[in-house]
Amino acid sequence: MPEPVGEFSDRVVVVTGASQGIGAATALAFAKAGATVVAGCPTHDAESHRQAVANWREEAGLPPERVAPVTADVSQT
Repeated sequence: MPEPVGEFSDRVVVVTGASQGIGAATALAFAKAGATVVAGCPTHDAESHRQAVANWREEAGLPPERVAPVTADVSQT
């Protein structure tokens, strides 16, 4: 696979709420700009959120190694 090209090609970006809405749009924009994206998904109904991330990644034609869905609860400290 060719190396990613773009403003963020040497960066890893963490985006929470990446399975839908603004979070998904943000994660997708960073991935298209060359970043490797850690796509945070909520712990409730985790599998469906992880699948949603996989769906938009596939629709955008991005390889699996560029977008990593992870389950995380960032609401509690």
